[in-house]
Amino acid sequence: MPRYNVSLTHSFVVEVEAESPEMAELAVDSFVGYADDSTPTDHANFRFEIQHIEMTVNEVLEIQLTSEQSLF
Repeated sequence: MPRYNVSLTHSFVVEVEAESPEMAELAVDSFVGYADDSTPTDHANFRFEIQHIEMTVNEVLEIQLTSEQSLF
């Protein structure tokens, strides 16, 4: 079966409670991937809480064949 590299882009709108815009940016930049990857310890140490994450863009940019595997 062929193998492919797929370039994918995601954009999110994240609602976060934080003490300042800088802390909100740090929390989102550090702990948001596809979902909220923060822990209760992170919340206590950095004093933030991610309330809601909404994916706004989910788009494939490019597909490249990386290898062909022979069935024989």
